[in-house]
Amino acid sequence: MKIEQLLLQGSGRFIEDRLVVRSRQRLFGVFDGASSLVPQLYQQRSGAWWAAELAWQTFCQQPDDALLDLARQANQDIAHHMTRFAIDRRNPLHCWSTSAAVFRLLPNHLEWLQCGDCLILAIDRQGQAELLTPYSNHDAETFRQWTAQPDETLPQILQRLRPTIERVRLGMNRDYGVLNGDTAAEAFFCQGRITLDNIQHILAFSDGLLPPLARRDAMPDFSQLARLYLQGGLEGLGQWVRFIEGRDPHCHRYPRFKCHDDVAALAISL
Repeated sequence: MKIEQLLLQGSGRFIEDRLVVRSRQRLFGVFDGASSLVPQLYQQRSGAWWAAELAWQTFCQQPDDALLDLARQANQDIAHHMTRFAIDRRNPLHCWSTSAAVFRLLPNHLEWLQCGDCLILAIDRQGQAELLTPYSNHDAETFRQWTAQPDETLPQILQRLRPTIERVRLGMNRDYGVLNGDTAAEAFFCQGRITLDNIQHILAFSDGLLPPLARRDAMPDFSQLARLYLQGGLEGLGQWVRFIEGRDPHCHRYPRFKCHDDVAALAISL
C-alpha cells in the first residue's frame, strides 16, 4: 500500500484543511473548515481552523472507534468549544463548521463516511473513476449570481452577494450537512461500503482540489480529475489547479470565494 499526501495553504491567513493518516488502524480522511460569517479570531485562530482541527484531533486520538461514533464525537467537540468561546450556537451565521470525508480500509472492503463537500473517489485498474460519496455544491445558488463587471473586485462581488451567502449559510444541516455542533448534522452523515476488488487507487480530498469551472453550478468532471491524478499524482494535480486559478486572480472567469482555496488530499494505491 502506497500513501500520497497533499496539504496546500490557499490565499487565506490560516490553513483550514486537515489530513488524517493513521496507517496502523487503516484510517484516512480529510476535513475542510469554514468560518462563521462573523470575522473574529479565537486564541488567534479562525473558526474554520478550529472546526477542522477539532475534527482532526477526534479522529487521530480515537482511531479505533467506528466512523459514525467519531463523526458524532467530532461534532460534539465543535459544539463544546463554541460554547467555551461564548458563541451563539443558535445562529448558524455565527457557527464554525467543517466538511469531512473519511474511510477505513478493511481486508476486502472499504467503508466510508462523508458530511459536506469533501469527496472520496475510487479508480479501478482500468483507470475508470467512480465517485463514492455524494457530490454537494451548496454554493451553486451564489455562483449562479456571480457574473462580475470587468472592474468589479472580489471584495465588491462578495459584498453584493452577501444576502445570498447568508441565506445559504442559514441552510446548514437543513438543506445540506456540515459538522457545526448541531445534532441535526447526523441526518446528513452519508455512509457506504464497497469491495476492493479491482480498485487500484482511492482518493479523498477537499473541494480545493477540484478543477475550476466557469459554471460552478455544473458537475465537475471526475474522469478528468482521475486522468490528471494518474498522469501526475496529487502533486501534479494540485499544481495544475493552482496554475488555472492563478490565471484568474480576481475570480471573474471561475467563480470562487478566493483565488486559491486550501487543499487537503490523500491517495491510497493498493
